[in-house]
Amino acid sequence: MTNNISFKMGHVLIKVADLNEAIKDYEKLGFTVVLGSTIEKATNAMIYFEDGSFIELFTASLGKLDGFVLGLLKIFRKLSPIKIDRYLNYLSANEGLTDFALDSSPEGSFMTNITRLGKNGITLSKPISMKRVDSKGCERKWQLAFAEDFKLPFFMDVYTPKFIPSQEEFTHPNGVTSISQLVIAVDKYDYFVDNYKKMTTNYTESALESQFHFGDCCVTLQKSNTFEMKELHLNASKPLDLTHKKTHGVKLIVD
Repeated sequence: MTNNISFKMGHVLIKVADLNEAIKDYEKLGFTVVLGSTIEKATNAMIYFEDGSFIELFTASLGKLDGFVLGLLKIFRKLSPIKIDRYLNYLSANEGLTDFALDSSPEGSFMTNITRLGKNGITLSKPISMKRVDSKGCERKWQLAFAEDFKLPFFMDVYTPKFIPSQEEFTHPNGVTSISQLVIAVDKYDYFVDNYKKMTTNYTESALESQFHFGDCCVTLQKSNTFEMKELHLNASKPLDLTHKKTHGVKLIVD
C-alpha cells in the first residue's frame, strides 16, 4: 500500500429542497452565505472558512423534470456508472448531509494522489473536468474524481484561477471558524475502515468507532446497522447552540 498520500477536508455537501429558503435559514443561524453563481442560475451556495474548507448548500431538484431526468440517468448509467450512481444518490437523497470532498494537500498533488489511491485499491472514475461561473462572474475550472462507491468521499483539485474567499466571506457573525469533524454511521464497518485506511495513515481504530484525520478535521466512522451521515461538528470562537434550529436535516454541533 502506498502511504505517501495527504488530503485535507475540502467541503461538505448539504442537500436542500429550496435553496433560497435554506440561504435565509442559515443566515438566521449566523452564517455568511455566498451564492455559487449568479442569482438567476444558482443551484448552490457556500459557507466559507478561512482554512479553505466550506459547506455547500445545494439543490438537485429540477421540479417537474425530476422523474424524466432520473429515468434518463438510469438508462445511460452503463456509459458512466461511477459518475451517474453518485448523481442518482443526490437526486434521491432527503434534505441533509449528502456527500463530502477531500482536497489534495499540498496543492498540485491531485493527479499524484488519485494515482496512489488507485494503487491502494480504491476504484475511481477518470478525472472529470468541471467549470462554473461564480457570483462575481469569474469562470473557474477544476478536476475531480469520484470513488466507485458513492458512500465514500470524492476527491477535488484546486480551482483555476485559484479562489480565495475574502475576510468578509469567511467571517461569520455566529463565530463559527471551521469544520472540526464529520460523523458517519456505517453498516459495513470493516469495509469502510479498510477503505479510509487507504486515504490516510493518521487514524485511531477501535471495534465500534474509528477516527481518520485529514488536516485539522477528522472523519469519525461509527459501527451501525445503517449508513447515515449523522453529524457535522464545527469550531467557533464563542459558545453557540445550534440544536433545535432549522438546519434542513443536518445535526450541527459546535465543539
